[in-house]
Amino acid sequence: MKSSGLDTSRGPNVSERGAAETELSADLVTTRYYGLIAFFLVYGFIFLSRSEFALRDPDTLWHIRTGRWILENGRWPYSDVFSHTFFGQPWMAKEWLSQLVLALAYQLGGWRGVVALASLLYAAIGAALTVYLTRILRFSVAIGLAGVTLLLINPHLLARPHLLAYPILAVWLIVLLDSVDRDRAPPPGLAALMLLWANVHSSCVLGLVLLHAVAGLLFIRFVRNRDSSAATRTLLAVLLVTIAATVTPYGASPLILTWDIMGMKFMMANLTEWQPPNLREYPAAMVYLVGFILVITGFGIRLCLPRLVMLAIAAWLGFSYTRGFFLFVLMIPLIIARPGARQVAFLSAQAPGRTDDPVLRFFRGEARGITLICCGFAVSATLFTWHLSDPEPPLAVAPNGAITYVKEANAAGRVFNSYDFGGYLIFSGIPTYVDGRADLYGDEFLRKYFEAVNLLDPQVSLRLLDDGKFDSAILRPSEPLAKLLEASATWRQVYGDRSAVVFVRSH
Repeated sequence: MKSSGLDTSRGPNVSERGAAETELSADLVTTRYYGLIAFFLVYGFIFLSRSEFALRDPDTLWHIRTGRWILENGRWPYSDVFSHTFFGQPWMAKEWLSQLVLALAYQLGGWRGVVALASLLYAAIGAALTVYLTRILRFSVAIGLAGVTLLLINPHLLARPHLLAYPILAVWLIVLLDSVDRDRAPPPGLAALMLLWANVHSSCVLGLVLLHAVAGLLFIRFVRNRDSSAATRTLLAVLLVTIAATVTPYGASPLILTWDIMGMKFMMANLTEWQPPNLREYPAAMVYLVGFILVITGFGIRLCLPRLVMLAIAAWLGFSYTRGFFLFVLMIPLIIARPGARQVAFLSAQAPGRTDDPVLRFFRGEARGITLICCGFAVSATLFTWHLSDPEPPLAVAPNGAITYVKEANAAGRVFNSYDFGGYLIFSGIPTYVDGRADLYGDEFLRKYFEAVNLLDPQVSLRLLDDGKFDSAILRPSEPLAKLLEASATWRQVYGDRSAVVFVRSH
């Protein structure tokens, strides 16, 4: 007998499907509110309580000065204009767009503007993590994981070009993972993102490596499945993104230079951010890492080959360099979230519109109102901090007393300076002997410099100062070379405080 109704055994009827789609759509909108809530909360907290924290790196200063130079001259530098050591030698501002943004932030709001920019970028990272994770994982797990990730990368909250690259990396990973999960070619729109990334920060090399690895595995899968259309789109996306990575004022040279920098053995062994991470000095990271291993093994979470490759790349980077470890921490939750949710029921997101979690039910019902409250908090934090706080770089990287004295006494001349003071000297308009641009100075120069400052051979150190015909030296009081000059008859200390000492040559 023929039924006049629908065969419900095949699935929900039209009205049920429509209701489910409406619930899902509403839940996606609510997830966006979660992202806004995270954005406003993180921004407000950082701007209110961590304002000077973002200014503690000496490289921030020369990055800003480089951006100002570009604004003043209306062109990109192709040679060094800031040191007396390598003045006129080939040099490229490979992160020129970030430097321009930092300079504009400083021009518009001084150090408050730079801190506000850093806070906005850090908040954008938090928002990206929150939106992605709350769509996939149980609400409490997603929020907790996003929060822990932000806390662990907090030491890298510095007003430097890498902070502009972190939100790009997060979006890049999400798009690649979406291609893997949906078994489709990476979108050609990634080329536009790479065009931005290549001019923002040299970590675009990581983006290229991830794309080529994932696209290669997808291409093999498409060929085996005889999906020529998907295979062709994959090749096209890789080609467009690779070309976009070379569309910079310096062509493909920044990509090559990045590999050259990573091959500087002395720099890698002596500069903290390029050394392997010391987890004994960062116990929270050790706890996180052990927890990650326990979760993966305890729940038996399996990763597909593309995800395994991405995790391997992140791990190699994370355990090779201290700065790479923060990238590793940022990438982990994005890589393992979906496999964890699919394979462990407890970790999966609650169904739209139905939950036993009263906290989630409250957030879903009051998402718009909570967003407005958090927005008000962010605005209030900005107004409060802007009027009552005057952040400045710490004396450890910006010895303003010493530089003020040098300028007023006209005692600079040809200066020999501490490595960490180079950024502030450039910012102050004083040509440097050395600064944070390791790509300009090279490994051998840096080796001789650090050996001289640390008195590997005191006679060689004094000879370097004589051969260089230096008029003054601006050093940290604790540096061995400063102690040597104190006892030298050739040099006379004319200024000193807790952060810096100034010596001039006796005539």
